[in-house]
Amino acid sequence: MSIQVSEQEISVTLPSICVKMLMVQPYLEFETPLQEPFPLSPGCSDRLSGAIDKAFDIARTFDPHIILFPEFGLPGVDAVSRVAAHMATAAVPSSRILIAGVRGLTRTEYAALCSLPYSVNVEAENAPDQLSDAQWVNTSVTFVKDDAGALSLWIQPKISPSWAEENVCHQRMFAGRAVRIFNARFDNGMHCRFFSLLCYDWVGREDGAAVLNTILEQFDQLCRNSNSPRDLQWVFVLQHNPLPNHATFLNAANNFLCLPDPHFVQRHDAAVVMVCTAHAKAPARRDPYGYSSFIFG
Repeated sequence: MSIQVSEQEISVTLPSICVKMLMVQPYLEFETPLQEPFPLSPGCSDRLSGAIDKAFDIARTFDPHIILFPEFGLPGVDAVSRVAAHMATAAVPSSRILIAGVRGLTRTEYAALCSLPYSVNVEAENAPDQLSDAQWVNTSVTFVKDDAGALSLWIQPKISPSWAEENVCHQRMFAGRAVRIFNARFDNGMHCRFFSLLCYDWVGREDGAAVLNTILEQFDQLCRNSNSPRDLQWVFVLQHNPLPNHATFLNAANNFLCLPDPHFVQRHDAAVVMVCTAHAKAPARRDPYGYSSFIFG
């Protein structure tokens, strides 16, 4: 499988001393029996819509630079529009980034997402016309409000299906083919690069190679072509994962942060940010789910 990796400049300036992040950890309830595209129950969708408003209520006082929702955290295309409306308001300062997973979308819903009346960006490899009518999409959206106050959306479908997504019904999840490395700036002029993955992309394998390794190797080649090593600051892993602290996920974080190769992709100042859904509606310190975390090298 060919994964296209590109570097995307964004006109966003972040403070070099302290970047604040707000992580939303919602509890998900799916319609039963489970079936693709894994629709949420109506009550859950209403609750998650309210959580969007609550997150922005908190943001007005906490003033985070980055807001994170986990996999399936936005209950559909209307919820994406709801976030965009919050982001576009004058009450939200410029230089804000929000990254969120969207609940499973049919081909028609995905086409509607890609056609929202904002600056929506999606690679040709991930365009709606690449899907068959029988396929559905598990995608994330990166919302960027730049220093000038302009809002842009970037669509990134999941690359590697999880075990549940492979085993339910007809294995029809569309496999994404592109990842963007976003390049902002700190206020001291230094680059600030980050990218995001959806859950199993962090540990999955496609065509015999780990998805994460393929992304790093592709980015390494971009760096070598310009003979310029480049730093990564963050990778955001958006999860709906009953075992987010499973050894495979933690070992992947260790390898990402500590292995020297690929050499031109420098990660000595990087952090892995795992954003997972909750175990229950009320805070609960037990399995499954939960365990959102920062992992530093």
